[in-house]
Amino acid sequence: MPSFLSPTNKLGEDASLQYWSKSLDITFQVVNEPKSEFLETVAELEKEIPGFGEGKSLLDKMSMITLPNMFDMDRTELGSYAERNINGLNAITLNAFQPRTFLKDAVYGSFAFIEGKDTLYQIIILSGGTSISKLADKLEASIMSFREL
Repeated sequence: MPSFLSPTNKLGEDASLQYWSKSLDITFQVVNEPKSEFLETVAELEKEIPGFGEGKSLLDKMSMITLPNMFDMDRTELGSYAERNINGLNAITLNAFQPRTFLKDAVYGSFAFIEGKDTLYQIIILSGGTSISKLADKLEASIMSFREL
């Protein structure tokens, strides 16, 4: 982890790894989910929403479920989508930007969705300021260093 991030447990109980920098307004967390549970969730969604995720990969479906829970998708710009291999694991990475509104500051996000053997992982990096763009290289290196234990 970059030295400007410190361990925390204030980001949520779902995260298995949590770091932050209050002064830079950046959070970094890893969320684990058993692949079998996620497949059950997708199957239920496909029953409720015919065509949900049709033709999409497992990781794309994960992003389709995760991102709307964090961003107003009508106002969010997505970019830098890439299919990758992170230390032998299939992954997709992407960035999100939600502009400032009258009541809310802008939100920047960098995401990685990673498929392990029996577990799916989400790496979620959020910032309310411009720090995430200034520190993008160091945060990218943290994502690319991910390993399944």
